[in-house]
Amino acid sequence: MATSTTSTIQPNEYEEHRVKLQDALDRSKLQHERNRLGQYATPISLAQAMLREAEALMEKRQHLRFLDPAIGTGVFYSALLDVFGQSRIEKAVGYEIDPHYGLPAKRLWTGTGIDLRLEDFTQAVPPPEHGQYNLLVCNPPYVPNGAERAEIDAARLSRFFAIKRGQVTGGNAFFILTKEEIARRGLPPSLMRPLLPSPRHLSDDEVTTDKDGHPILDQRLFLLDCRLPEEVVREQHPELWRYLEEGKAQGVAARYLCRSRNPWYAQERRLPTKFLCTYIGRLSKRRGTPFRFILNHSQAAVANVYLLMYPHGALARLLSEKPALVRRVWRTLRDISTDILLSEGRVYGGGLYKIEPRELGNVPATALAELLRLEASDSTSATDATPARRQTDLFGAGDQHLATTWQQAFRRSPGGGSGAFDAGLADGRRRLGRATSRPFRRRPPRRPTPRLDAPPTSNARTRATARRCPRTTVPPPPARLWPASSDRLRR
Repeated sequence: MATSTTSTIQPNEYEEHRVKLQDALDRSKLQHERNRLGQYATPISLAQAMLREAEALMEKRQHLRFLDPAIGTGVFYSALLDVFGQSRIEKAVGYEIDPHYGLPAKRLWTGTGIDLRLEDFTQAVPPPEHGQYNLLVCNPPYVPNGAERAEIDAARLSRFFAIKRGQVTGGNAFFILTKEEIARRGLPPSLMRPLLPSPRHLSDDEVTTDKDGHPILDQRLFLLDCRLPEEVVREQHPELWRYLEEGKAQGVAARYLCRSRNPWYAQERRLPTKFLCTYIGRLSKRRGTPFRFILNHSQAAVANVYLLMYPHGALARLLSEKPALVRRVWRTLRDISTDILLSEGRVYGGGLYKIEPRELGNVPATALAELLRLEASDSTSATDATPARRQTDLFGAGDQHLATTWQQAFRRSPGGGSGAFDAGLADGRRRLGRATSRPFRRRPPRRPTPRLDAPPTSNARTRATARRCPRTTVPPPPARLWPASSDRLRR
């Protein structure tokens, strides 16, 4: 297929309004309803790329009769205007069966030259021969078969994330310090971990980071994170030792959580993750939900006002192969209906809502399951001849540990060619004891074999072996059954 130029195309004046409209309409419709009709929005960049391909196949200055049988909010018509321009469009028709999207889209594109019809394209009357379309671009509705649909509908967030609460410090006022207080007391920065502040201090749902992994925020907080014994702290960090003595005097060390630690000021380990969810909150007129999904690019520690969401299983593998999908996964989480989140959580007096890790894990993840299915199918079709595909075929889907270990080794190998694949395959099979022609079988334990002429010993294990396998006395061989070597040489 011929390929046209890939230069960036500036969106038309309607595109910004269309994107906002698409986002608002998606949020106001439950995910399972969109899935039932197979409604998945197409990014404008992909729509423009498709129209550039179409432009390369058409004659120059050829007038277009454009058709989109499932137009939605009109992303392909928007791309058509960007690539071809209004002057080359002779006729443009779009069909949309769902008035939830069709009516707002019709109002948006009024006066731009498109005939947007709220009806079923499959029941429409075909145009006369002289008015037939010469360009059809569409993202047709996709509805999986019954088995796929049942599996997708049954998916929960716990299938894709291990959800943990944030850190419990045992005394926030003592263990959490500002940058200024650390400098004033002369505490060692090496024993301080950056900490995300409370969600109310996050103006945005995305936390950016500097080169050191610290979050770029107006309020900078740090968590005292020291595991050195007290005598080492007293010798190497006297300022910190004096601060810890203040904590003892205030009774911090005697609190339940602190006195169960060794040393009492050591913090539990919580690895950073890209995905966070607020643990508790109130309904906000500005946001419309008490719970927020945060995209965290920093390495900061997180207190227990957040829930940490660690990707695992198929999602973790996909994100390791396609890191750019992190943002799409985050947007999919943000699209979860507030009503669904509230139905899984709990409410207290005064309108305070809370959601526990298990309750968040029980939230339906239909859209996320669909995203993974589509991405996995794209990866499979694009990598049929690659070593990663061969690895899946040879190892089998059930042997996840070997498959994951091999993939990591393959990515680290220079060049990543077939030699690296064969070496990784041989190493994996050798370590697992698996032969290519037969399935793996566990080797039975070896029974001890007695030595026929073993001398008596006082070792208890040897005596037990001798009782199971009695020694056998073998008569010594004759003195000479054959000539000595010197005799053979002389002869």
